[in-house]
Amino acid sequence: MVKMYSIQRNQFYTTVTSNESVLHLLCKKKCGWMLRGTKSSEHSRGFTLVTYKGLHRENCVTKVLSTDHPHLDSSIISKYVNSFVRKDLSLKVEFIQELIFKQFQFDVPYRRAWYAKEKAIAEIFGDWVSSYDRLPHFMQALQQSNPGTYVIRKHKTLVDGVYYSNMEVFERVFWVFDPCIENFKHYIPVIYIDGTHLYGKYKGTLLVAISVDASFQEFPLAFAVVEGENTSSWSWFLGCIRVHVTQRDGLCVISDQHPGIIAAMNDPNVGFTEP
Repeated sequence: MVKMYSIQRNQFYTTVTSNESVLHLLCKKKCGWMLRGTKSSEHSRGFTLVTYKGLHRENCVTKVLSTDHPHLDSSIISKYVNSFVRKDLSLKVEFIQELIFKQFQFDVPYRRAWYAKEKAIAEIFGDWVSSYDRLPHFMQALQQSNPGTYVIRKHKTLVDGVYYSNMEVFERVFWVFDPCIENFKHYIPVIYIDGTHLYGKYKGTLLVAISVDASFQEFPLAFAVVEGENTSSWSWFLGCIRVHVTQRDGLCVISDQHPGIIAAMNDPNVGFTEP
């Protein structure tokens, strides 16, 4: 609220103290305006105002607006654009900049608007760390609600040369739904495989295998999230398909001929042989 008040009146304050228990602000132009708040406990949702000296002097309020305001930070912006991001996750950063200018008549840098969008996404959907922490529970829910679904997870304990003995670090996950397995038995023996990059904090690649039904409509077959497109990840994905999806002979596999795919297809241990 203090930030919004300062933005709307084009005033500025300096933070003397800001921690979990005390908030102390002074007028940047040293007019005597001061605010001090405290929390009665660590579970309190907000600060209780204990000292306030105001209002600002007239010379602290300028009629000439600057192009930016230091208190119009990413936290304020994220709260304002939250509803817009909730409706459209692909909301352009430039659109957010336009929204903020129309609302506050201030220009905000691209990076700040981008960071505000990231904060809004985290508030709506959860941050990257908590999302990956929930991944095992999500996969377990898939299996419980879709009996016969296969989920194969791989974890690692060595990350960038650091050994984690007390925790599991996500590496890969493969999943296929039981109806996909059963229906593929009656479909054309053709699968198309490809990968697409994931854009987020942890990057990675989504690998997908699709087939074609009797009406020549695309049919999703199997999925995996891996660290990237390489021989190891493609061999693992194609091996999972051979073990858990189909052992049919004479399959036609269509791909973009990524080197990792070619190497995996030529590896007899993966399970695919010509023709």
